[in-house]
Amino acid sequence: MDFFDNDLKTYIEPSEEIKFYQAANPLPSKLIYSPFVRSELLHKRKGVKINELPRLYQGTHLYCIGGEVVYFQGLLGAPATVIFLEELIALGIKEIMFLGLAGAIQSANIGDRIVVADALRLEGTSHHYLPAGAPSVPSEQMTNDLVNFFSSKQVPFTKGRICTTDAPFRETFQLIDQLRKKNVLAIEMEIAAAFAVATFRKVKAAAVVIISDKLKADSWSGFQPNSFSEAFIFSFGYIFEFFTRSL
Repeated sequence: MDFFDNDLKTYIEPSEEIKFYQAANPLPSKLIYSPFVRSELLHKRKGVKINELPRLYQGTHLYCIGGEVVYFQGLLGAPATVIFLEELIALGIKEIMFLGLAGAIQSANIGDRIVVADALRLEGTSHHYLPAGAPSVPSEQMTNDLVNFFSSKQVPFTKGRICTTDAPFRETFQLIDQLRKKNVLAIEMEIAAAFAVATFRKVKAAAVVIISDKLKADSWSGFQPNSFSEAFIFSFGYIFEFFTRSL
C-alpha cells in the first residue's frame, strides 16, 4: 500500500500542536538533532551560553546554544523523530543537522563517522512523506558544505549510503548480506524518515552517524560506549562550529 498522497488534508497540523508551546524568544533556525540524550555534550561548550528551553515532550531536552543553534535531544526511532521534527519545523527550524549512531555492516571501526549520502527506506514513516520508490536524500548543498568543512578541519569521515530500519531485532544475516551488496555502510533507525520530512516541508537537512557497534559476518560486536561517546562528543563540537562558522 502506498501511503503517500500530497493532496490529502490532514486532521492534525504541526502548527496546531505547537501553538501552546511557550518560549521566551523565537527559536534560531538551525537545529542539531540527536535521537538520544547525551548531556555531556553541553559540558564541552566552554564560554558558550546554554539555555534549556521548555520541553516538547517528557524525556526530551531542548537547548539554545549561544543564541545561534537549537540542540534537541530526542528519542530513538523514525516515528518519534518525525513528530519532533514536524513540530520544530513549525516553530521555525530551517536547517537540520542530524547526529546519530549506527551499526557498521562494512569495514568500519567503532567511532568512525559517516556523512550520509542517502538512506535506504526500510522503515514505515518515510512512506507517508515520499512516494514509494523515491530516494531519501539530504540537502546536496548542505552535505557538500559539511564535507568541505570536515576536509578543511582534517576531520576523518566517509561519505556513503546507510539504511534505516524500524526493527533492530530483525536485522537478519540475510538482510545484512543483501545490504552489503548494495554498498550500504551502516544501519540505523531515523535518518531516512528525517530526510523525508525535510524534503516534504522544504527545509534543509544533512546527517552524520557515528559507528557504535558492528554487524560482522557471523556475530554482533555489542555496543561499544566508550569509543563511541568520545567520537560523538568530538563530532558534535565540529558540527556546532560548522553551523556557526559564518555567523
